[in-house]
Amino acid sequence: MNFGDPLLQQRTFSLPELEKEQEVMQQKIAEMKRNYQQPSQPVTPVWDEIDQVTASLTDKEFDYLQHNQEFQESSANIQQILHREYMRIMRPIVENNTKDGKDALDKHLTLLKRIQKTAKDEANKKEALMNEYIMQYSHLTWQEFIDMKNGKQPVPKTPKK
Repeated sequence: MNFGDPLLQQRTFSLPELEKEQEVMQQKIAEMKRNYQQPSQPVTPVWDEIDQVTASLTDKEFDYLQHNQEFQESSANIQQILHREYMRIMRPIVENNTKDGKDALDKHLTLLKRIQKTAKDEANKKEALMNEYIMQYSHLTWQEFIDMKNGKQPVPKTPKK
């Protein structure tokens, strides 16, 4: 085969040679991807160390840890990261590789689109109600205002003695 390239004109390649060369290149690419995607693991992963420390605690020590504000914040941060990464990995799997996942997502999207306008309308109504209360009826309690809006007669306040 001659592809019109001056460098290739010096040598003619057969189809089996090109296929073998392509296979070698694909293997090299696959190896590079494996090396890139799998960073070297530490000898003792941090997760294992955390598990060892928490496993060594007594129930009272663990209870103290669970009620420590700094520990709670740190744990919450890790949980948020885990959730984010779990969702990043699982979203395409659920949507593209599971029929029930794709169906559930489609139904959820349909539901979301259907109730989106209602949610906006309700939020706007509540905001308008709050604005009306603040601007015109702030002399009433919130409950008195709501009762008035619902057509209920206000309960007369008994004078203090």
